Amino acid sequence: MSIGLGTSAKAVELLQNGGFESGSLAPGWTLTGNGGFTGVGTSPVHSGNYSFFSGPVGSDGILTQTFHDVVGALYTFSGWAFSYGGTPADLGINVGGTASLTLGPPTVPPTGGWLPFTGFFIGHGTDSFVITSRNDPSYNFFDDLSVQGPAAPAVPEASTWAMMLLGFMGVGFAAYRRRSGTSFRFA
Repeated sequence: MSIGLGTSAKAVELLQNGGFESGSLAPGWTLTGNGGFTGVGTSPVHSGNYSFFSGPVGSDGILTQTFHDVVGALYTFSGWAFSYGGTPADLGINVGGTASLTLGPPTVPPTGGWLPFTGFFIGHGTDSFVITSRNDPSYNFFDDLSVQGPAAPAVPEASTWAMMLLGFMGVGFAAYRRRSGTSFRFA
């Protein structure tokens, strides 16, 4: 006997304000390190109205968002990056303490447009999405940042519950009929 669930589960988004559509780093993001020439602006953007720009001179600015996840579960991170290039410059993305992407130093190559990035990591209970960025002569940009978690358990639809109830009632009725003495024999 098998029972099917009628609802498909969707992955859970763990980041807040991953597209910076609040027009600021709040809610969710913390900026540490060198915060010069860094913020949320309107150009260029991958989607929506805002993106994060980073052009600290001399040392890295560090953008961080910490989130809770399930220990041992597989997660996907993704986003979009754009750089005008430059020297000295660097750009690093680290998620979950293990999954990372690094461009530079000493030079971040110009991207010529928005480039997607994606990766995977295993949850530790509490993890962080960390961007380190420096671009002395220009800027690096980030947009549509995301961490997708495992799908929430599916909840059966009302019609599935109804079918299960009818099935259990049918099994119960068959057991009742068997005990009441009515039977058929085939020879």
